[in-house]
Amino acid sequence: MNEPPQCVVAIDIGSSGCGYAFSADYTFCNNPCDVSTYRWFAEVGKFTSLKTPAAILFDSKQEFVSFGYNAQEKYITILESSDKNNWYYIEGFKMALYSAVESGEDIRDDFSIKEMSGKAVSAKTVFSSAIKYFYDHFLTEVQENNLGFQRKIHWIISVPAIWTDSCKQFMRESAIMAGIPGKQFSLVYEPEAASIYARFLQIDKVDAGQNQTILKTFQPGTKLLVVDAGGK
Repeated sequence: MNEPPQCVVAIDIGSSGCGYAFSADYTFCNNPCDVSTYRWFAEVGKFTSLKTPAAILFDSKQEFVSFGYNAQEKYITILESSDKNNWYYIEGFKMALYSAVESGEDIRDDFSIKEMSGKAVSAKTVFSSAIKYFYDHFLTEVQENNLGFQRKIHWIISVPAIWTDSCKQFMRESAIMAGIPGKQFSLVYEPEAASIYARFLQIDKVDAGQNQTILKTFQPGTKLLVVDAGGK
């Protein structure tokens, strides 16, 4: 982008849960840790969560239908109607990419993922549809809330540090397939993103006198341990 973005949106495709977070330029300047997230609602159980399940549903033509809690709840209804052969339902698809590389598959163009009943689905269709879901969801939120920065957004997709270059290239191609312009998109290693965020954490209060308090962050040279408490 030729000018700094007005907003940065990070999409996390997790092994068990997915979601996104965003930060506007004006909030980052005031407080780099002021990051907003969307709360997902589960109809079954009536609760909200910062992440929605990594579950995706396609129809008989392998066209996207729903994601997350909506996909889970719709698939339960499908199973009750004994109509599962006309649908493609997949959960926890993230590590299928890494597993395919580990097993020696050539993922440069595409590879197949098995859905719940054993039918094959294009992996690129799965990943690009998941990314597009969050891409469209955020842009809808921007429009409905009149946030006004939909044309000056930089998109981030976090990836595990263990992923190979072919895995990262696959994700990049999936993001472009989802409609994200290449110049508005970056891949970021998950532990690196966590460590950068930690640099801005206000960990200590110092009395500066005259009724003033300074919030201090980690000092240069501080060692951090990043622990990934992710899903299965």
